[in-house]
Amino acid sequence: MRKMTILKCDHIGILVKDVDEALKTYSKVFDWTEKDIIGPFEWKYKGSSEIVKIAFGKVGNIYLEIIAPVTPGVTADTLEKRGEGVHHIAFVSDNIEKEWKKLKERGLRLVSEKPEVDDWGTIYWFIHPKSLHRVMFEIIGGPEYSEGGKGTEVYRQPPKQTQ
Repeated sequence: MRKMTILKCDHIGILVKDVDEALKTYSKVFDWTEKDIIGPFEWKYKGSSEIVKIAFGKVGNIYLEIIAPVTPGVTADTLEKRGEGVHHIAFVSDNIEKEWKKLKERGLRLVSEKPEVDDWGTIYWFIHPKSLHRVMFEIIGGPEYSEGGKGTEVYRQPPKQTQ
């Protein structure tokens, strides 16, 4: 059986109470200027009324994704229950739909019923932390994560669809 093809670690999601305050703190650590930061912007989960505020900052070859809940929902519940800290680790796969099916068949608990596509064209899904020793993994892919694509830099441009 073919192993999952992970091309790279793309980002680490960090759950915070306030994105703007967190950006100030992380900017002191990583010397980020305004041009180094993607966002912040509000984002709505597909199939949900939950809205989060997100920003990305690059550290070496990966990004930190700073996330804060704006409305009640799973993210707000997680923040209330666990507090601020690492939310997830995201990896890029070159065959995201096939990997989702394979892990589902192997009995891993996946957060969504199917891979989702955001308004920038990124395909993503999460492996529930109960399947991974309390660490949530996000698997991402799609055209922007293929060779020659923009990857996470795609979030600097307006979404392709209306959210």
